Amino acid sequence: MAEVVALEKRLEAEGTSLYELMSRAGLSVALWIRDMTQRVRTILILCGSGNNGGDGWVIAGFLASWGYSVSLVTARAADALAAEPARTMALEVQAKEHAGLTVYLNPDEEQLAALIEQASVIVDALLGTGFDGSVVKSPYDSWIQAVNAAGAGTPKENESSPLVVAVDVPSGLSAETGKAAPTTVRADTTITMLAYKPGLLMGSSKQYCGSLQLADLAS
Repeated sequence: MAEVVALEKRLEAEGTSLYELMSRAGLSVALWIRDMTQRVRTILILCGSGNNGGDGWVIAGFLASWGYSVSLVTARAADALAAEPARTMALEVQAKEHAGLTVYLNPDEEQLAALIEQASVIVDALLGTGFDGSVVKSPYDSWIQAVNAAGAGTPKENESSPLVVAVDVPSGLSAETGKAAPTTVRADTTITMLAYKPGLLMGSSKQYCGSLQLADLAS
């Protein structure tokens, strides 16, 4: 984690703002989804209320602008977010009124299940590097359980189950220690930013991370 902090400080000193880093992070994930799943048109993005969720809003904006059908699930409306630059990003994406983007605020269990069933790709942008691996709080715990229950994650036992892509770190996993909460996303791919976090490299983390991809965000 020290390496990540050092990289962020270096980039900031060079004039790269957190806003720009978030833009690059979201674009890198969106491009990966576009390149790896060219025939997929239906995306579900689960967004937290912090900056990991901000990445999710950026991803949604790019994918919707490219013609994908995107459902974004959030516990807080864009204007109720406190973290920056997540709030600014979310408001900007929402203001563009992409035809392919639908935002769901606190969907009930039945509605979320339907969204998961329809999705070919699910993006986990709930909890980021600040999570300590203890307990995932409501409603994110039930959202993660619903995703995992859909047969997502590795290994694939059902080819019709959705592909799950975690942003930076699977929600429920500590990026620092590799400790997993009782409810942790089982991703097929984790796209982490700037550098590989220590917790992602623990042997026990493979079951949650799936394959690891690095987005260096340097340019």
